[in-house]
Amino acid sequence: MSQWKGLIWKEWMAYKSLLLIGLLINVLVVLMGPYLLKVIFGIDFSLGNVLLVLSSIWVLGHIIGMPILFFASLEKDMKRSDMWFHSNASMYKLLGAKLFAFFVFTFISLLVVIITAMIGYWLFQPLENISMVWIMKLEVYFLFTSAFAALTFTIGILFTWVIGRLLRPINKALSNIVSIVFFFFAFHNYAKFTESKLYETLTSYWKVNLPEMNVGEISSKDFYMFLEVTDHFYVGQIILEFVVFTCLFIISTFVLQRKVRGYTYD
Repeated sequence: MSQWKGLIWKEWMAYKSLLLIGLLINVLVVLMGPYLLKVIFGIDFSLGNVLLVLSSIWVLGHIIGMPILFFASLEKDMKRSDMWFHSNASMYKLLGAKLFAFFVFTFISLLVVIITAMIGYWLFQPLENISMVWIMKLEVYFLFTSAFAALTFTIGILFTWVIGRLLRPINKALSNIVSIVFFFFAFHNYAKFTESKLYETLTSYWKVNLPEMNVGEISSKDFYMFLEVTDHFYVGQIILEFVVFTCLFIISTFVLQRKVRGYTYD
């Protein structure tokens, strides 16, 4: 346990300043962004409505932000492989602690955005137009779905990143091309799988109703980048996603431990 704490503490010490700056930016963007957009572009909507759209986009941006920061840290450690790989901690602990740390950082950032958005909406938008309770439900839904999506997206990219590391000793340029092509191929086909009858059969159980939450769907079906906000969801979907991406993480870590760890990084 002390080893886990040490690895997580290492990430905190390295990125705490960036996290705190990011939290400040979150508050400024969510509270000041709607006003600036109305002044600059003359948007003919209430500040509260602009704030909801802007904060939702900012929340979804965390799905991309987490893997960017995770791999920036991972690449930095790989360039110091003489120190990182010589640790007596297993690769599962090295990658697991890093993934957990950045997930927590992302969740904290999302939480600040959500809380700021609710405060901003309360300040800018007359409550008789849209229920504050509905806004709170929607923001909490965004919080957990975006955090989960950021985590799974990062693990998916990790899997393709490891494939690139496997091919690096053969040809560095080829390894980058293959990993990128494989990434789009894999996520495109997984998105298709989520629309299949088989996926529906595997996941359509333990239905949880979410009254008044049906606000439609924001999606890009091609690359598994979508957020569906409906009046229900199935626990089976969460279980399947958890199993699939846990397996991807285990495979990635195993391969990195066995096949890549001994390679010289350049």
